[in-house]
Amino acid sequence: MNLFANALSLSMMAAVGPGEAATPIKVSKAGGAPSAVGSAEYFTGKVRIDAPFQADAPARVGGATVTVEPGARTA
Repeated sequence: MNLFANALSLSMMAAVGPGEAATPIKVSKAGGAPSAVGSAEYFTGKVRIDAPFQADAPARVGGATVTVEPGARTA
């Protein structure tokens, strides 16, 4: 049993890999970036876009919150 536990713990340590670089975490205050105005190409009326995160290249991910005023629509 002890031999099995030792083999299991050694195999788990090898799976992690030494020296892998940690990805830095960026923390930003809510409302720290100004809102963008929604493009007339995509919206009619008053629309506000808040994009709290955008990944650095080569990644193509990001996030946004779209606030649509009363009477506004997507085009």
